[in-house]
Amino acid sequence: MDPANKPKRHPPTEECCECKVSCDAHCLNRIAGLECVGNSKNKSDHTNPYRNCNVGPSCGNRLLTSREMAKCKPVRETGKGWGLVSVHGVKKGNIVLEYVGEIIDEKTKRSRLDAWAAEHPNDPNFYIMSLESGWYIDAREMANLSRFVNHSCEPNCQLSRIIVAGYLRIAIIAIKDVAPGEFLRYDVTNVVMLSTFNIVMSMILMIFVCISFKVMITILIQKMGINSFVVAVRINVVVQ
Repeated sequence: MDPANKPKRHPPTEECCECKVSCDAHCLNRIAGLECVGNSKNKSDHTNPYRNCNVGPSCGNRLLTSREMAKCKPVRETGKGWGLVSVHGVKKGNIVLEYVGEIIDEKTKRSRLDAWAAEHPNDPNFYIMSLESGWYIDAREMANLSRFVNHSCEPNCQLSRIIVAGYLRIAIIAIKDVAPGEFLRYDVTNVVMLSTFNIVMSMILMIFVCISFKVMITILIQKMGINSFVVAVRINVVVQ
Protein backbone atom coordinates (compact mmCIF):
# COMPACT_ATOMS: atom_id res chain seq x y z
CA MET A 1 0.00 0.00 0.00
CA ASP A 2 1.15 3.53 -0.83
CA PRO A 3 1.51 5.43 2.49
CA ALA A 4 0.60 8.62 0.65
CA ASN A 5 -2.73 7.11 -0.39
CA LYS A 6 -4.81 8.10 2.62
CA PRO A 7 -7.82 10.29 3.47
CA LYS A 8 -7.30 14.03 3.47
CA ARG A 9 -7.12 15.74 6.83
CA HIS A 10 -10.29 17.66 7.64
CA PRO A 11 -9.79 21.43 7.97
CA PRO A 12 -9.89 23.02 11.45
CA THR A 13 -13.07 24.70 12.65
CA GLU A 14 -11.12 27.75 13.89
CA GLU A 15 -13.50 27.99 16.84
CA CYS A 16 -13.31 26.96 20.50
CA CYS A 17 -16.13 25.53 22.56
CA GLU A 18 -17.59 27.78 25.25
CA CYS A 19 -17.22 25.28 28.10
CA LYS A 20 -15.72 26.57 31.34
CA VAL A 21 -15.25 23.56 33.65
CA SER A 22 -15.89 20.41 31.62
CA CYS A 23 -17.01 19.50 28.12
CA ASP A 24 -20.25 17.61 28.80
CA ALA A 25 -23.14 16.66 26.51
CA HIS A 26 -23.78 20.36 25.78
CA CYS A 27 -20.26 20.96 24.47
CA LEU A 28 -20.32 22.24 20.89
CA ASN A 29 -17.43 19.94 19.99
CA ARG A 30 -19.27 16.85 21.27
CA ILE A 31 -22.41 17.83 19.38
CA ALA A 32 -20.40 18.29 16.17
CA GLY A 33 -18.60 14.94 16.57
CA LEU A 34 -15.27 16.57 17.37
CA GLU A 35 -12.85 15.60 20.11
CA CYS A 36 -11.40 18.49 22.08
CA VAL A 37 -7.84 19.54 21.26
CA GLY A 38 -5.45 21.95 22.97
CA ASN A 39 -4.72 23.53 26.31
CA SER A 40 -5.14 27.25 26.92
CA LYS A 41 -2.44 27.11 29.63
CA ASN A 42 0.11 25.83 27.14
CA LYS A 43 1.39 28.79 25.08
CA SER A 44 2.60 26.55 22.25
CA ASP A 45 -0.97 25.30 21.74
CA HIS A 46 -2.14 28.79 20.79
CA THR A 47 -0.51 28.30 17.38
CA ASN A 48 -2.22 24.95 16.83
CA PRO A 49 -4.94 25.53 14.19
CA TYR A 50 -6.88 22.53 15.54
CA ARG A 51 -7.15 23.87 19.10
CA ASN A 52 -10.86 23.96 19.86
CA CYS A 53 -11.04 23.83 23.68
CA ASN A 54 -9.92 26.12 26.52
CA VAL A 55 -10.68 23.77 29.40
CA GLY A 56 -7.64 21.54 29.01
CA PRO A 57 -6.71 17.84 28.94
CA SER A 58 -9.17 16.93 31.71
CA CYS A 59 -12.20 18.39 29.92
CA GLY A 60 -13.81 14.97 29.48
CA ASN A 61 -14.08 14.99 25.69
CA ARG A 62 -10.72 13.42 24.83
CA LEU A 63 -11.42 9.71 25.16
CA LEU A 64 -9.61 8.62 21.99
CA THR A 65 -6.60 10.86 22.64
CA SER A 66 -6.30 9.80 26.27
CA ARG A 67 -6.79 6.11 25.36
CA GLU A 68 -9.37 5.62 28.12
CA MET A 69 -10.47 2.25 26.79
CA ALA A 70 -12.37 -0.52 28.56
CA LYS A 71 -10.55 -3.73 29.43
CA CYS A 72 -11.86 -6.52 27.20
CA LYS A 73 -11.01 -10.10 26.34
CA PRO A 74 -11.93 -12.53 23.52
CA VAL A 75 -14.27 -15.37 24.52
CA ARG A 76 -15.96 -18.04 22.41
CA GLU A 77 -19.59 -17.03 21.79
CA THR A 78 -22.16 -19.72 21.06
CA GLY A 79 -23.02 -19.84 17.36
CA LYS A 80 -20.75 -16.91 16.50
CA GLY A 81 -17.18 -18.10 16.98
CA TRP A 82 -15.08 -15.60 18.84
CA GLY A 83 -16.73 -12.71 20.63
CA LEU A 84 -15.55 -9.96 22.97
CA VAL A 85 -16.61 -9.39 26.58
CA SER A 86 -16.08 -6.48 28.93
CA VAL A 87 -13.95 -7.50 31.92
CA HIS A 88 -15.05 -4.85 34.40
CA GLY A 89 -18.19 -3.55 32.68
CA VAL A 90 -18.77 -0.29 30.79
CA LYS A 91 -21.05 2.59 31.72
CA LYS A 92 -23.48 3.98 29.16
CA GLY A 93 -21.81 6.69 27.07
CA ASN A 94 -18.27 5.51 27.77
CA ILE A 95 -15.87 4.38 25.07
CA VAL A 96 -15.17 0.67 24.76
CA LEU A 97 -12.47 0.56 22.09
CA GLU A 98 -11.40 2.27 18.93
CA TYR A 99 -12.07 0.34 15.71
CA VAL A 100 -8.68 0.25 14.04
CA GLY A 101 -7.13 -1.46 11.05
CA GLU A 102 -5.62 -0.74 7.67
CA ILE A 103 -7.02 2.31 5.88
CA ILE A 104 -7.93 1.36 2.30
CA ASP A 105 -9.61 3.07 -0.63
CA GLU A 106 -12.65 2.03 -2.67
CA LYS A 107 -10.67 0.12 -5.29
CA THR A 108 -8.75 -1.88 -2.69
CA LYS A 109 -11.93 -2.62 -0.74
CA ARG A 110 -13.67 -4.05 -3.78
CA SER A 111 -10.62 -6.09 -4.75
CA ARG A 112 -10.25 -7.59 -1.28
CA LEU A 113 -13.93 -8.45 -0.87
CA ASP A 114 -14.08 -10.02 -4.34
CA ALA A 115 -10.93 -12.04 -3.67
CA TRP A 116 -12.19 -13.23 -0.28
CA ALA A 117 -15.54 -14.28 -1.75
CA ALA A 118 -13.79 -16.25 -4.49
CA GLU A 119 -11.26 -17.93 -2.21
CA HIS A 120 -13.58 -18.49 0.77
CA PRO A 121 -17.11 -18.93 -0.66
CA ASN A 122 -18.42 -20.45 2.58
CA ASP A 123 -16.98 -17.78 4.87
CA PRO A 124 -18.95 -14.52 4.69
CA ASN A 125 -17.14 -12.96 7.66
CA PHE A 126 -15.78 -9.51 6.95
CA TYR A 127 -14.02 -6.82 8.96
CA ILE A 128 -14.33 -3.78 6.71
CA MET A 129 -16.03 -0.68 8.11
CA SER A 130 -16.88 2.46 6.19
CA LEU A 131 -14.78 5.36 7.48
CA GLU A 132 -15.84 8.14 5.14
CA SER A 133 -16.68 8.57 1.48
CA GLY A 134 -14.30 6.38 -0.52
CA TRP A 135 -12.30 5.17 2.51
CA TYR A 136 -12.59 2.11 4.75
CA ILE A 137 -10.98 0.40 7.72
CA ASP A 138 -9.96 -3.22 7.07
CA ALA A 139 -9.38 -5.04 10.36
CA ARG A 140 -8.82 -8.54 8.98
CA GLU A 141 -5.01 -8.53 9.20
CA MET A 142 -4.15 -5.35 11.11
CA ALA A 143 -6.39 -4.72 14.10
CA ASN A 144 -6.96 -4.69 17.84
CA LEU A 145 -9.51 -6.57 19.96
CA SER A 146 -12.37 -4.60 18.42
CA ARG A 147 -12.40 -7.04 15.48
CA PHE A 148 -13.93 -9.66 17.81
CA VAL A 149 -17.11 -7.65 18.52
CA ASN A 150 -20.05 -9.44 16.91
CA HIS A 151 -23.18 -8.12 15.24
CA SER A 152 -26.53 -8.02 17.02
CA CYS A 153 -29.91 -6.49 16.29
CA GLU A 154 -30.13 -5.83 20.02
CA PRO A 155 -26.78 -4.07 20.50
CA ASN A 156 -25.27 -2.62 23.64
CA CYS A 157 -22.73 -0.54 21.67
CA GLN A 158 -22.62 1.64 18.60
CA LEU A 159 -19.95 2.80 16.19
CA SER A 160 -19.40 6.57 16.31
CA ARG A 161 -17.28 8.58 13.91
CA ILE A 162 -15.22 11.21 15.74
CA ILE A 163 -12.83 13.77 14.26
CA VAL A 164 -9.62 14.17 16.27
CA ALA A 165 -7.42 17.08 15.16
CA GLY A 166 -8.70 16.71 11.61
CA TYR A 167 -8.48 12.92 11.39
CA LEU A 168 -11.66 10.83 11.28
CA ARG A 169 -11.66 7.81 13.61
CA ILE A 170 -14.25 5.27 14.75
CA ALA A 171 -15.03 4.76 18.43
CA ILE A 172 -17.13 1.94 19.88
CA ILE A 173 -19.41 3.57 22.46
CA ALA A 174 -21.63 1.81 25.00
CA ILE A 175 -25.28 2.78 24.46
CA LYS A 176 -26.37 1.09 27.69
CA ASP A 177 -24.66 -0.13 30.82
CA VAL A 178 -22.64 -3.27 30.03
CA ALA A 179 -22.17 -5.74 32.88
CA PRO A 180 -18.82 -7.42 33.62
CA GLY A 181 -18.48 -10.52 31.44
CA GLU A 182 -21.25 -9.40 29.06
CA PHE A 183 -20.64 -9.78 25.33
CA LEU A 184 -20.13 -6.53 23.43
CA ARG A 185 -22.30 -6.18 20.34
CA TYR A 186 -23.19 -3.56 17.76
CA ASP A 187 -25.45 -3.40 14.71
CA VAL A 188 -23.22 -3.46 11.63
CA THR A 189 -26.03 -3.23 9.07
CA ASN A 190 -26.02 0.57 9.26
CA VAL A 191 -22.30 1.19 9.00
CA VAL A 192 -20.83 -1.26 6.49
CA MET A 193 -20.70 -0.70 2.73
CA LEU A 194 -20.32 -3.99 0.90
CA SER A 195 -19.78 -5.54 -2.48
CA THR A 196 -19.92 -9.14 -3.74
CA PHE A 197 -23.08 -11.17 -3.87
CA ASN A 198 -22.48 -13.67 -1.09
CA ILE A 199 -21.55 -11.03 1.48
CA VAL A 200 -24.56 -8.87 0.59
CA MET A 201 -26.81 -11.94 0.90
CA SER A 202 -25.34 -12.72 4.31
CA MET A 203 -26.20 -9.20 5.43
CA ILE A 204 -29.77 -9.57 4.16
CA LEU A 205 -30.09 -12.89 5.98
CA MET A 206 -28.70 -11.25 9.12
CA ILE A 207 -31.43 -8.63 9.02
CA PHE A 208 -34.25 -11.14 8.51
CA VAL A 209 -33.00 -13.42 11.27
CA CYS A 210 -33.00 -10.47 13.65
CA ILE A 211 -36.53 -9.35 13.02
CA SER A 212 -39.68 -11.09 14.14
CA PHE A 213 -43.10 -9.58 14.09
CA LYS A 214 -45.71 -9.81 16.76
CA VAL A 215 -49.13 -8.57 15.77
CA MET A 216 -51.41 -7.66 18.62
CA ILE A 217 -55.02 -6.95 17.65
CA THR A 218 -57.01 -4.90 20.12
CA ILE A 219 -60.71 -4.23 19.56
CA LEU A 220 -61.56 -0.84 21.00
CA ILE A 221 -65.26 -0.13 21.33
CA GLN A 222 -65.95 3.55 21.23
CA LYS A 223 -69.14 5.57 21.24
CA MET A 224 -69.04 8.13 18.45
CA GLY A 225 -72.61 9.28 18.22
CA ILE A 226 -73.61 5.78 17.22
CA ASN A 227 -72.15 2.53 18.46
CA SER A 228 -69.17 1.53 16.42
CA PHE A 229 -65.88 -0.14 16.91
CA VAL A 230 -62.36 0.42 15.82
CA VAL A 231 -59.99 -2.42 15.24
CA ALA A 232 -56.54 -1.20 16.17
CA VAL A 233 -53.70 -3.29 14.87
CA ARG A 234 -50.44 -2.61 16.61
CA ILE A 235 -47.37 -4.10 14.98
CA ASN A 236 -44.41 -4.40 17.26
CA VAL A 237 -41.05 -5.00 15.67
CA VAL A 238 -39.14 -7.11 18.15
CA VAL A 239 -35.46 -7.52 17.61
CA GLN A 240 -33.85 -10.63 18.98
